[in-house]
Amino acid sequence: MKAKRRRRSIIINPRKGVSVMAVMNKQQAKKFAEMNDFFLDLLNYLREKGVIDKKDHSKLLLIGYERLVEHLQKIKVISAKEARDAMKNGYKSLVYSLAK
Repeated sequence: MKAKRRRRSIIINPRKGVSVMAVMNKQQAKKFAEMNDFFLDLLNYLREKGVIDKKDHSKLLLIGYERLVEHLQKIKVISAKEARDAMKNGYKSLVYSLAK
């Protein structure tokens, strides 16, 4: 059985040397931001896009939003500033930072 190849669209800012990923478009981000019960749907979406694997998906389901933000920052999907904003301003801030 072949291993699935993870695809990521990476945007590299040559001035700052920071790479950030655009995981979804703005319309998808708006759809997620309008949901009341979002967490499971967002984790499923990130798993489908190859941003997190099955193990991370299960782990993040158990430990919650704060750990999701930390994990996305660790794998350079969002920047440190975006992570701080996501913790301060909540879920909508995180979703829109995933859209870039």
